[in-house]
Amino acid sequence: MSNAVDLAPGVDEANLSAEPPAEPYAWEGDDDHVIFWMLSLTPTQRVEVAQGFVDSVLMIRNGLRS
Repeated sequence: MSNAVDLAPGVDEANLSAEPPAEPYAWEGDDDHVIFWMLSLTPTQRVEVAQGFVDSVLMIRNGLRS
């Protein structure tokens, strides 16, 4: 063999890289701040936010304005 390190069967040499893995909480999208904000709320607060959203959707569907 020409390699000093033997790879396990099924491991592709092209998939191995010297780059470290990406940040586990890298901000990649527009919704990340909303997700982290929701996770910072208590369960009761999350239900209140969800209920407010449902109420808004129902108002729009019924043609009402706030």
